[in-house]
Amino acid sequence: DGYHMQFATVQEYAENLLDVELKLASVLNGLSTAQGVKPINQGDRKTKAAQIKEMGLTERQARDISHLKEEFVNKAKEIARAEHIIPTRALALSLATESKHENNTLPYIKKGEYSGVYIKSPDLTKPIYYTQLFGNVGIGEFYAKSVGCECKVMNEIDKLRSDWYHEIFPDVEIVNADFMEQSTKDRLLELHKRNNCKLICASVPCQDFSLAGKRDFKTKRAHLIFDTLDFIEAAGDNNENVMIENVPGFLSAYPKHLHHVLKGRNLGQYIQERLEAMGYIVNIGVLNGADYGTAQSRERAIILASKHDKWLFPPADERKIMLWEAIGNLPSLEAGMSSPVHPWHIAPSLPVAQADVMKHTPTGCSAHNNKNCWRPVNVDGTPSKSTMNFSFCRKKWDEPCNTILQASDGIGGHCTIHPGRPLAGGTWSDARALTVLELLRVTGLPDDYPIPEWASDKLARDVIGECFLPELVKRLLLMIPRP
Repeated sequence: DGYHMQFATVQEYAENLLDVELKLASVLNGLSTAQGVKPINQGDRKTKAAQIKEMGLTERQARDISHLKEEFVNKAKEIARAEHIIPTRALALSLATESKHENNTLPYIKKGEYSGVYIKSPDLTKPIYYTQLFGNVGIGEFYAKSVGCECKVMNEIDKLRSDWYHEIFPDVEIVNADFMEQSTKDRLLELHKRNNCKLICASVPCQDFSLAGKRDFKTKRAHLIFDTLDFIEAAGDNNENVMIENVPGFLSAYPKHLHHVLKGRNLGQYIQERLEAMGYIVNIGVLNGADYGTAQSRERAIILASKHDKWLFPPADERKIMLWEAIGNLPSLEAGMSSPVHPWHIAPSLPVAQADVMKHTPTGCSAHNNKNCWRPVNVDGTPSKSTMNFSFCRKKWDEPCNTILQASDGIGGHCTIHPGRPLAGGTWSDARALTVLELLRVTGLPDDYPIPEWASDKLARDVIGECFLPELVKRLLLMIPRP
């Protein structure tokens, strides 16, 4: 009885604390910033950061508290009472995230149709010309010409990526502009027709569709798929084939604020119906790059459409390429070191405290599970508050590499650390993130892939983290129906 009384008291205090934080959220969301405002008297206006500091909050605490909503605070209290647990801010925030996912998702079940054989010898004397939308730096297209498909027109909003693309594909007409602008679409359409392009490829930005993200589709970026479909429709009879790729969550997306457009259909169903209305035969599925000659487990939603016949997915390989096969023969490096032989085999720097932790973390394991003092720490050596086992985690040698994301130079992300090899004294080598050269290899690119001299390590990592795996693209293009 004494325990239950004390627990009820603690639970009540926790509920009261949530109520206070909910009121504080209203205050935080009402704070204005001094940026761009000239005060009448010096000191009349304070920055938002300064006001948060005066409240005794860190920026992280202020950010989390500001996201609290009454609906989810009350729901957290109900769950805590029913399950006899303490209601926390983290619980309320997790309920809000789940709600966004549920409200913006309709299941997508349809499976794609596959061929039992490859078309191994395309007619290279009759290339299929194509227009690439959201081209990044052209990583996905690196092998396209070898299978009879040649890019003539490309659109990319980022200037550095456009410049990189131009260095690799100097003959392509690049439109470095915002695709959402009508003038950009008009220019691309004119070039598409002039170059006799018969294929439109689109790697629509995926951040808003990922199930790992907020899944909130009210950004302008999330509407680019609708602009893409409008562009395909405007191409009319001048186009014959379409290939669209994105994260798997793209297919099940159901933006509630676009109910009047989707009318009960998820995005995958909506895209299929629109393409079919344009005269395309559509094939939609989710493919993993590890099934197609690449040492990286990277799933992507693929939409193939052709006016000639069903564009089938290629058959998967019988075996996968393991990480050791891709990078196992490269020289061992510790953080901050570089190879004098291999360009771009440069290990990102790492604070000594974190490097020491990872040196004591075995292959395929997370430092969170270390049973000694070598547990995750911040850059200053203080204990980390991170709780996710996929952070501070080494990769496994005997599996394909996990999906490479942007910002791959740290150790707090999604299994970003080299597997390492056992050393004398119970430690492991290569306490670091993968090098850019290792990323190239697990992406299916050659060691001499042309990275511009002016490109930064960050840019190289970001474009690799956003790419369409080139070997998968090659095999998809091999299957394209030809008249």
